[in-house]
Amino acid sequence: SAFRADRIITDSRHSRDEIVQAYGIAADRITVVPLGVAGRWRADTTIAREPLVLHVGDVHTRRNLGIVLDAVLALRAAGGALAALRLVLIGRDLGAVAALQAQARAAGAPEALEHHAGIDDEALLRWYRRAAVFAYPSRYEGFGLPLLEAMACGTPVVASRATCIPEVAGEAAQLVSPDDLQAWCTALRAVVADPAAAARWSAAGLARAAGFSWVAAARATADVWRETARRG
Repeated sequence: SAFRADRIITDSRHSRDEIVQAYGIAADRITVVPLGVAGRWRADTTIAREPLVLHVGDVHTRRNLGIVLDAVLALRAAGGALAALRLVLIGRDLGAVAALQAQARAAGAPEALEHHAGIDDEALLRWYRRAAVFAYPSRYEGFGLPLLEAMACGTPVVASRATCIPEVAGEAAQLVSPDDLQAWCTALRAVVADPAAAARWSAAGLARAAGFSWVAAARATADVWRETARRG
């Protein structure tokens, strides 16, 4: 399909570069059209943030969630205001939840991990609004839409410096190495324990998410179709 197509549309520069590398297709045949953020994802300052770290997306090994759980367990062990911190996973279990649960049990804190699958958008919106921080430690993504959904809800974001994630998050998230436990601890503590820092990252995320819309994505896609049709 890629070889036969007159034009290819993908949602990030990272994905475009991988298509070029994998198939030897010229970059000028590929148009990057970023995804958008639906209007339902919006902040509500009347909802209090809770000491929870949220991750949204299918739960599998490439999402690298063990590092965030290790950070949550370390922060809990430090006591004080972070003693009640927990990691909440929203998404289908693709074979990784059992190992994460075992990791929490081995640390003597099974309550530090919570998993929910199959929830609707209204419930997901409430989780975004309640979370003190959104964590995205993935080793590989093609775009990473939950990053923008969290930002649109005013949730501070900590994410891995990998593949397309810096491209999508820009300067609006704390970006750390996927495997640097100390960096994850420091970044999560910075927003969970410091309201001023949380407010700064929340504002940065809101501004970043405002630059991505489905209307813009639709218009850019239509432009590619029109250009392709004119060329015959």
